[in-house]
Amino acid sequence: MTRVSEPLLRVENLSKSFPVDNGWLRKKSVLQAVSGVSLTIGRGETFGLVGESGCGKSTLGRTILKVYEPDGGRIVFDGTDITGLKPQAMRPYRAKMQMVFQDPYASLNPRFTVGELITEPMRVHHLCPPGEQNERALALLDTVGLKRDHLNRYPHEFSGGQRQRIGIARALALNPEFIVCDEPISALDVSIQAQIVNLLMRIQREGNLSYLFIAHDLNMVRFLSHRIGVMYMGSIMETGEADAVCDQPMHPYTQALISAVPQMDPETARKQRRIPLKGEAPSPMHLPAGCPFAPRCPRADGICREEKPCLKPVSGRLVACHHP
Repeated sequence: MTRVSEPLLRVENLSKSFPVDNGWLRKKSVLQAVSGVSLTIGRGETFGLVGESGCGKSTLGRTILKVYEPDGGRIVFDGTDITGLKPQAMRPYRAKMQMVFQDPYASLNPRFTVGELITEPMRVHHLCPPGEQNERALALLDTVGLKRDHLNRYPHEFSGGQRQRIGIARALALNPEFIVCDEPISALDVSIQAQIVNLLMRIQREGNLSYLFIAHDLNMVRFLSHRIGVMYMGSIMETGEADAVCDQPMHPYTQALISAVPQMDPETARKQRRIPLKGEAPSPMHLPAGCPFAPRCPRADGICREEKPCLKPVSGRLVACHHP
C-alpha cells in the first residue's frame, strides 16, 4: 500500500503505569503498561499494532486518546502538543480523535436507540443544529451499510457485525481525522471480519482517515496496514513497512511471532520453521532492568540484561535490539 508521509500523530517516549493494591498489609506495586513508546502515524495511513495479550496495545491506544492520562512523554496531534491539555482545551481534539471498540455488545448503551447513539456525540460537541442531526445519522447508516429504518431500533436487535457497523457510524459522527481501532474484528465471526475490514478501508479512502489498528491477527494486520509496530511488555520492539516486517523480521521477538502464524499453503507450511520461546514473560510489575525480552531471547547477553535498547534504524526500519 502506498503511504502518505505527512505526519498527523507523533508519540514520543510515552509511558503509562497503574498502581496495584496488594492488600492492606503489603506495599502497593506499580504495573508498567506502556514504557517509553515512540511512533508516528501519517495522514491517510494505517499503523498496525500487534503483540501478545497483555502487552499494552489497548492501553497505548487509550493513552494516545487521553482516556488515560500519560505518566510521561508527549502526544503531538496535527502539530499541537496535547499531552498536558486540560479537559476544556482538549475538547476540540476529542472530536478529531475517535475509537472503535473491540466488543460491539458492550460498547453500545442498550437503553439508547441507534439514532440516539449516533446523534449523542453531535449534541455534546454541538456539531450541527438539532434539526439536521437525524439526517446526518441516516447518512452515516448508509455509509456503513445499514438501513435507514434501523435508526429507531435498539442494539439488542442487531447481530455482532451490525453492532460494530453502528459503532463505526458513531465514531464517524464527528468527522474525525484519526481513529483507534481496538481489535474491532476479534469478537466477530470470520465471515463478518472481512466485511468490516473492507468497510474500514473504504471509509479511509473516502475520508483520508488515519488508523491505529490494534489486532492479534498478523495476516489481517499485514493486509490492512501500511506500517506495523510489534509490541512486547509495554515496549515497541520493531516498526517498519508491513511487508518488510512480515517477510524479513529483524527483532528476535518479531521472528518468533511471525513463525507462529499459520500458513494456508501446505507447501509453505512444511517449509516454515517454528521458533519456540523458552521461559516465562516477565511480570509487568517487575520488568527487568535491560531489554524486556532478554529472559526469553536466544541472543541475549550481558548488555541485553543491563541496558534497555532504544529503537534505532536498521535496514530501513526501527529495531529495539542490541543484536538485530
